Amino acid sequence: MYVTYDDGELVALDPDDGTVRERRHLAVGAVRVLPTALTVAGPGRLLIGTSDGRALVCTTR
Repeated sequence: MYVTYDDGELVALDPDDGTVRERRHLAVGAVRVLPTALTVAGPGRLLIGTSDGRALVCTTR
């Protein structure tokens, strides 16, 4: 399970007990971006829309 926050943080949660598995801030290059939409695009892939109009394809662990 994934959650994004308005400070640009992406958090992966364990779906069974809600513990945090990973957290990181989203960035393009060295510039942080703010997520506005998040969807699972398949096994190990997330699509994230950003406030500056980008669509990011991210891989998960």
